[in-house]
Amino acid sequence: SKKAAATAKVDSAVKLRVNIASRALSKYREHQTIRSIDPSLLSDVPPSIEGYVRILDFHRLSDAARYSFGRQLEGPQHFTDIRRNVAILRAVSNDGVQVYSGYAVSGEGKPGAVGCPSAGLTAIECAERLGEAYLRDSDAEYKLVSELVDLVDRSQAQFQGVVTIWSKKPLCTSCTSVVYRQLPARVPGVVLRVLVDDEEDEAGA
Repeated sequence: SKKAAATAKVDSAVKLRVNIASRALSKYREHQTIRSIDPSLLSDVPPSIEGYVRILDFHRLSDAARYSFGRQLEGPQHFTDIRRNVAILRAVSNDGVQVYSGYAVSGEGKPGAVGCPSAGLTAIECAERLGEAYLRDSDAEYKLVSELVDLVDRSQAQFQGVVTIWSKKPLCTSCTSVVYRQLPARVPGVVLRVLVDDEEDEAGA
């Protein structure tokens, strides 16, 4: 029919443009070189999608072998497959003092916060969306909350204020416990605001 022929013509044109764009992108990437970065220069990242974009922009073209966000493990970082979650945490006391600000990428040895096992938080084993189950003590949210708890414990001062946690992906069962139960138990003066990709997290409702 005429409609089917018109649709096929459009599909063909779209495929051609996609192929041209793909070849141009591949050629561009072939000429890129690894950019040296100093991770200490990335600080005070806002817990929002803007902060997430800032993290990616900072690591763009960095060494993917050192700063992995997914399955690209060599060459300049192009973020072709971001499998790992990214989370950002900011803690501000009621008198306006920023007590903690950090970001983390899920997994061992990944960019950002490394976590603090001695903080005494309990992670559990649970499955990811692809069905693989593993202990969640390297999740981005766990690492950030454990560092905050350790900081408050070492300061020996009671923290009262707002903790904002932004996560690119929904919290797993383990991180839900760490954020909504264990954090308030360890830091009773905390007021939590949790965002998942800039939407209020329904798990805490």
